[in-house]
Amino acid sequence: MEDIIFEKGEKITTIALNRPDALNSLDGKMVEELSAAMEDIEKDDEMRVAIITGKGRAFSAGADLKGGFPLGDPKVMGMKFVEISKPVIAAINGLALGGGLELAMACDIMIASEDAELGLVEVNIGILPAAGGTQRLPRIIGKHKAKELLFLGDRISAKEAKDMGLVNKVVPADRLMDEAKDMAKRIAEKAPLAVKEIKSVVNKGMEMNLDEGIECELEGAMRLMGTEDFMEGIKAFSEKRKPVFKGR
Repeated sequence: MEDIIFEKGEKITTIALNRPDALNSLDGKMVEELSAAMEDIEKDDEMRVAIITGKGRAFSAGADLKGGFPLGDPKVMGMKFVEISKPVIAAINGLALGGGLELAMACDIMIASEDAELGLVEVNIGILPAAGGTQRLPRIIGKHKAKELLFLGDRISAKEAKDMGLVNKVVPADRLMDEAKDMAKRIAEKAPLAVKEIKSVVNKGMEMNLDEGIECELEGAMRLMGTEDFMEGIKAFSEKRKPVFKGR
């Protein structure tokens, strides 16, 4: 892999977009490498959480209009390749514009540096966000505020993004990766099957009415009750010790 840096640690994988001279703009090659990396994480039972960040002064400035962004590729539609069963954290350094912000929004948690700037700016060149932006943004911040940002195509600060619920946390730039890794470590210590089930139930429930969502939730709970991890959790609680979860 040339356009990303792919590093596996204890239960956590870090992916760094590595085209700093191009502000980590997304082209076909980078998308292919990202997709392959996410597939690898999904298949590796030792990995429980992924972090995506960018090298240099940008998370990603969006689609590489000169290098051939593969807009029609099914992998790119909605940034679906990011949607693995395990939690994915976006550590947003600097610019996250257009497709870069769409990539971040496809993650489960977004942590931004204080100097980050975010925006879906496509309207400024006569097109709309076509990698999930028009659908994810209103689901995250509500349709009226989303339409304002989409119609204007303005950049917003990390603080503004935090205030409207677009990002989870804003931290000093020199603390960004430490914060992302700390959160990833805390998640990785939890029961992995439960974490996966929570992600699945929440995501499915967003497309259901309340009654359907509650039924989906119950089905997820029933699946977990038959796992070794659930029994370990109950046993550890009664023995007043920290549980050791094995993902079984």
